[in-house]
Amino acid sequence: MNVRFAVRCVVATALLTAGIAQAWAAPTAADVIQKSKTTYNAMKTYQGKWQMDMKMGQMGSMSMLMDVKMLPGKAARIATSPVGQATGMMAMGAAMSQMQMVDDGKTAWTYMPAMKMYTKAPSQVKTQSIMDSMVGGRKLEADYKLLPAKTIAGRPCFAIKVIPKAANGANANVVIYIDQATYRLKRMVTTASRTMGTGPNAQKMDSNMTMVINSETVNGAISPNLFKFSPPAGTKEMDPRMMGGGMGGGPGAAGMSGGAPTKR
Repeated sequence: MNVRFAVRCVVATALLTAGIAQAWAAPTAADVIQKSKTTYNAMKTYQGKWQMDMKMGQMGSMSMLMDVKMLPGKAARIATSPVGQATGMMAMGAAMSQMQMVDDGKTAWTYMPAMKMYTKAPSQVKTQSIMDSMVGGRKLEADYKLLPAKTIAGRPCFAIKVIPKAANGANANVVIYIDQATYRLKRMVTTASRTMGTGPNAQKMDSNMTMVINSETVNGAISPNLFKFSPPAGTKEMDPRMMGGGMGGGPGAAGMSGGAPTKR
């Protein structure tokens, strides 16, 4: 009887230990992403100062600041401006990088003061989370791989490789770092390599884009007036399909090529 009792105790202890170990097992990359989204979506308001540093090989480099204000699921505003000294051909991009992106819950506006142009498109704030905005603007359609943890600015972070399910023409590598305590994004690093041109004139171009969250305020007061936008007099409307960024394509990643503006 004592032997049987001892065996039962051993088995019960083993099962309990296994259960505890499973409960305390490290989360998967998908678990971390989902919890991060849930964390952001639970916020009443979000305000952040982001910085994006871009290096485009022989084309040069540039940096921009992003002043982000959001009412998750309701409205969003991102104002971008250049910072530091841009180099090479990227200096032209830096000069055009001052923009305002406002989504009032009905319409998403992107205004480019230097060009006196704006675009408008259907609102996206109800269908994409803050995390979606940070790492690409659209709902994440990717697989994830958990990498060894890394400390960012003194904070232990999950390191997650984002593997897009659809190729975008470049051999890109995206790694995001999420704070293990708050489940908020701390940094995103994108490296890519592509071949420009064909034949003997083809050149390989390596690029690096690093986005850092400099500061954040959660559930602070935000004036509703910040989410209102009216195109200034004298500006022209541009087809949003000519835009490569804005809130629908990644914060601060706006670009354009051609297009026939509509005079306002």
